[in-house]
Amino acid sequence: MFKIPKISEDESIKLESNSFITKVFNGSIKSMLLTFVESNEISKKDIEELKKILNQPNKMKG
Repeated sequence: MFKIPKISEDESIKLESNSFITKVFNGSIKSMLLTFVESNEISKKDIEELKKILNQPNKMKG
């Protein structure tokens, strides 16, 4: 027997991601990204893709 989830997979991923960032990086996405960049855990291609995403006005908060 299995339970039917009350939230979508996307919503679950968002909640878990936010929880991780809060616990590990004190809520700072900037700190998380800097950690990956400085430790070479993120490729230049990934960085360029992130820049494109961040430059889309409809994706930005506040």
